[in-house]
Amino acid sequence: MNQHHVTSGIGIAFGFITKYAAIALFPLVLVMRKWTVMLHAVVFLLVISAVTIIISKPGPFKVYSKTIVPTLGRSHDLPSNQSIVGFACRLKFGDIGHPVDLPKSIRMNILALQAAMLFLMLWLLLKRPFIYWDRPEHVLAAAAVLISFLLIFSPVFWDHYAAYLCVIWPWLIYEGLHNKIRAAAGFIAMALSYYPATSWHDMPEPYNSHILLATIIIFALAMWKLMVPPDLIAPSVLQQARKNDESETHPEASPSNLNRDTPAM
Repeated sequence: MNQHHVTSGIGIAFGFITKYAAIALFPLVLVMRKWTVMLHAVVFLLVISAVTIIISKPGPFKVYSKTIVPTLGRSHDLPSNQSIVGFACRLKFGDIGHPVDLPKSIRMNILALQAAMLFLMLWLLLKRPFIYWDRPEHVLAAAAVLISFLLIFSPVFWDHYAAYLCVIWPWLIYEGLHNKIRAAAGFIAMALSYYPATSWHDMPEPYNSHILLATIIIFALAMWKLMVPPDLIAPSVLQQARKNDESETHPEASPSNLNRDTPAM
């Protein structure tokens, strides 16, 4: 059993328990065919849930399902809400300081944009061959797309949620080393992610939603990475990855096995 699969599964499950954002990584686990990671994540979630029920009884689950869940779809116009829905609420109503509902036409436009981005994102993830995910920069690009998509279109994207994207910064730096435009875009995204600015300064829109803009930039960079044909990224690396994949799929045909099975002359 691969120890990394165990720790990865537990990490995703623990992240989902503490903050729901980690659930965005489940599609990536599926397209990478990391079934043991998914299995360990599900098992860990079931174990934690069972232990919680034994210790605290079903009370917390009932409160969560009846009191918390109905509020998850509500947005807020507070300046610290950096989601696209919060941005639209402030443009429409200003900062009135309580949950608001957007007009149906605006909600439908945002929903249509969300559906289009979701379709394109999933299509890009599913069309890539299995060996595509042997490259860490591809995995990080997919993770950046999934997490930023969740943050952008969530009803609530509090400014301190920008910390979720800090784990993507090394990937931004790596991409910037290969292209000046991506370097500039990555630097701007990291600079705009300075979340205390929304609390320390009373800025008008669109300047207040600087973290939303940073997240959109990261989303766009990651989508571009996934759109680039793999053969244009690293042909020699992908060729070697194909050989490795074939060796894993047909171990009896690998050079080491052929040499081992060939009798000495």
